[in-house]
Amino acid sequence: GFLATLNRELCSPDGEVTSYATVVYGVLNRHTGDGRLALAGHPKPMILHPDGEIEDLAAGGLPVGMFEIVDYDTQAFRLGPGDRLITYSDGITDCFDAAGAAFDVGHFKDLLKSSRALLSDAMANKLKHAVTDWRGGEEFEDDISVLILERPPAD
Repeated sequence: GFLATLNRELCSPDGEVTSYATVVYGVLNRHTGDGRLALAGHPKPMILHPDGEIEDLAAGGLPVGMFEIVDYDTQAFRLGPGDRLITYSDGITDCFDAAGAAFDVGHFKDLLKSSRALLSDAMANKLKHAVTDWRGGEEFEDDISVLILERPPAD
């Protein structure tokens, strides 16, 4: 598949790791909400349902560019009306405050649940401010990114 090909391209012929990346790769049928995801070293995406329930997706694999032969499993999922697929970088959940506490997955999920009534762009903005406040004005040690895909609610 795509990730296995990308992985081979990034691997050095002498086996030395010169560059690698974490990747989320997926396809989504915007009409039915059916999709498939494969991960390469990236945090596991989740589906936020309108009632606040969060469904963790389980697909996972090594980052691309580390080992020449790696299998990347895919996971099927379905976005129902009003569901949101949330993908994010570990720079969010590995963001530390001044006391050394991480803005972990629990904090992230609590924020998603409490802001589920917001539009997706407002939710992303709230997350940005929450992580920035958590960091306390210090520079981030890693990238901070989030992608929210929302299936419109049924009429």
